[in-house]
Amino acid sequence: KRDSVHPPVAILAMVNGEQRVRANNRLEIRLKEGVELDGRYFKRNTLLYGFVSFRANRVLVAIDHIGQHPVTLKAYDLLDGGEGIYVENSYREEATREVLDDAVQDMNVPGLPQISGIQQVFRRSNRTVRVTIHDQYQLMLKP
Repeated sequence: KRDSVHPPVAILAMVNGEQRVRANNRLEIRLKEGVELDGRYFKRNTLLYGFVSFRANRVLVAIDHIGQHPVTLKAYDLLDGGEGIYVENSYREEATREVLDDAVQDMNVPGLPQISGIQQVFRRSNRTVRVTIHDQYQLMLKP
């Protein structure tokens, strides 16, 4: 039974419209079902917003409010059950490719400059990568 004493194990939700996001952008999500959390009832189709971060091949989504009500939820991919939304290419792969290209060009420069170069490419790539998340992509929200 779903109530405030026994909250749902997972809340079904979906991405609301096709959205192109970068790290720290917000992702608009819509509840697919009504749910009671912490004594408050949220109707089906309630909009909520998660903030995006990236991990290798994943777009992580953290939700800390529904309207004015604080919650702590993470999004999980309905297809594979993994935390976040699965995406084909990750910024880390791009960064690794760029670093390898740079390292081959700077082969005879020993030591620390290569490490700072790796950090800069990683930061630049992290900032510039945008991921398109498709309309109605299915998610599970879990505490």
